[in-house]
Amino acid sequence: MGGLFAFLFLLSSTGLVFGLARPQRVPFIGDRTRKRIAKVYGLPTAVFLILAAATGEPSEPPTVQESPSLQESPALVESSPEPATTPEVSPSPELAQFQFPQSTCGDSPSNGGDTWYPVFIDGADIEAVQQSFCADAVSTVRSETGNPTVQVASFTDADRAQTFARAVEGEVGQPSSPEPEPIAEVEPSPLPPPTPRVNPDAPVRAARQGSCDCPYDVDSAGRSCGGRSAYSRPGGSSPVCYERDRQ
Repeated sequence: MGGLFAFLFLLSSTGLVFGLARPQRVPFIGDRTRKRIAKVYGLPTAVFLILAAATGEPSEPPTVQESPSLQESPALVESSPEPATTPEVSPSPELAQFQFPQSTCGDSPSNGGDTWYPVFIDGADIEAVQQSFCADAVSTVRSETGNPTVQVASFTDADRAQTFARAVEGEVGQPSSPEPEPIAEVEPSPLPPPTPRVNPDAPVRAARQGSCDCPYDVDSAGRSCGGRSAYSRPGGSSPVCYERDRQ
């Protein structure tokens, strides 16, 4: 049915075109003017076009065949690689042992004779080292090279210092020992002067006049008291007259 309407549309549209171009050559009854020809042929042309479109069978879209190369084969599917997984990186035993950051690192002094093994990170930023590893790290200069560095910690054991250096990616410097304190020279104290030997019969004082306490005193007349002195009288007073009396 759609083919018939399409054929009629073709005839009416042909008559419309020729009638507008040359009205005298188109079969028509009545006055052959372009206006009347447009009405007579134009209306059927529009009607046949609508009917042909309404009754025509819908055309199916062309079937696109897939190329054999694009079809998935079981072998291709099975051989497709699996997405690579990133292996988990576990921290080194040295880094896990110290658990950074720390407020202070290194050994505490035990006695005055310890040998210290310093750990340095040459060319490091002091603030980054303090935030990442040890808050008590200090900037200094290497004594063996004269280069600026950061001293992270010091240890009294060489193996522990090496383990710590690997954890912070540093190196162990030259060990140092404290210098022994000089022994103060003690000057010998001067010897006391020798005690002079005392004669036990020597008088303890000079002679006095008028008292006659000791035998060597003199009376008011200027004579030696001798046996008349109080020292010589039995039962009298016991004045100290000689050195032997002091012993």
